[in-house]
Amino acid sequence: APEAENWTYPVSLTPSNERNTDPQIAVSADGQVQTVVYETGGYQELYGAAAIVSHDRGATWGSRAQIVGDLEQSVWGLEVLMSADGQVQTVAWEDENNIFVSTSNDAGGTWSSPTNLGGGSSKIVLLMSADGQVQTVAWENADNIFVSTSNDAGGTWSSPTNPTSDSSR
Repeated sequence: APEAENWTYPVSLTPSNERNTDPQIAVSADGQVQTVVYETGGYQELYGAAAIVSHDRGATWGSRAQIVGDLEQSVWGLEVLMSADGQVQTVAWEDENNIFVSTSNDAGGTWSSPTNLGGGSSKIVLLMSADGQVQTVAWENADNIFVSTSNDAGGTWSSPTNPTSDSSR
C-alpha cells in the first residue's frame, strides 16, 4: 500500500536484557522533536522511568535520560506532554500512593527532581499550553478529583485542590 511507504523500520530503543514497559510518546508541533518515556525495572528489581529523545523526526535517537530511578514502588500511568517547540516536556506518574511530576526545559536532555503532588490512585490527565508555561495535572483519589497547576513551565506546582468538593464551588 502506498501509505506504508512512509513508515520507517522498527528500531529498538532499549536494551533487550532489561524490562522496559508502558511506552508513551510526545511530539513537537513540527514533528522534529519526539520523546518516548517508559517504565524501567520490575519484578524483584527497583523501578523507575526514563526518556529517549529524537531531534530529527525519529531518524536517530539519543541516549537514555533517567527521569527517576531506584524506587521500591512501581511507576504507573506515565503521561508525557511537550510544548509546541519541544523545549518544555513534563512527565506525570503515580507510585502506589502519590502523583509525581518531572519537567525538562532542554528538550528532554535533563529532568527535574520529581515533585510529589500528593495522594493518588487512578488515571492521570496532563495538560500543557502551547508554550509549556501553563501545565495542569488532574487525578482521582478515593472517588475525588484533584488538580494541581504550574504557571512557570513545571518549576513549581500549586497545592492540589478538589474542584468537585462543595467548598470549592
